[in-house]
Amino acid sequence: MQDTIDTQIKNLEHNEQLFKEAAKENIDNYTKAVVDLATSYFSINQIEKAIETTKNSLELLEPLYRENQDEWAEQYTKTLSSLAAYFKISDIDKAIEYEEKSLLIRKKYYAIEASSWGVHYASSLKFLAFIYRSKNEMSKTLQYLQDQYDVLVNIYGKTSENAKTALMKIEKLKENLQK
Repeated sequence: MQDTIDTQIKNLEHNEQLFKEAAKENIDNYTKAVVDLATSYFSINQIEKAIETTKNSLELLEPLYRENQDEWAEQYTKTLSSLAAYFKISDIDKAIEYEEKSLLIRKKYYAIEASSWGVHYASSLKFLAFIYRSKNEMSKTLQYLQDQYDVLVNIYGKTSENAKTALMKIEKLKENLQK
């Protein structure tokens, strides 16, 4: 595994340099390199290195996002959500902070273009429901699940498997809360 990580580090360094030279043209390769390395770190339980790798990426993306939100929103929110996923292991409050930041941006773009942003927005809602459930904050869990269901109905319809599954989770949670 260390050989793989060493190769991924070199690949990331190369792609980071290309990204710094021409961000828009090299974002896909750079992002893939970040995700590959962070995932490898995560898989061998080196959570701090996964977080550090992803934070470095966020630091490069933040000024680009501030400069042109429409251009960089998708990549920026994916990076925020990746950080949230890594932090859920070590710092739940940080996970919430990053995912809520991603959620607000995704909500804004969902309101403009539901078909493109609905899946991402629903994903953030589901993640926050999961996190709040782990904190035993059931009213927030229920609200995020309900919001997720509403988004899924909007993009797929009430009879879609995604919407049906989301509704079942809501009903099951409500049932458990009544016990």
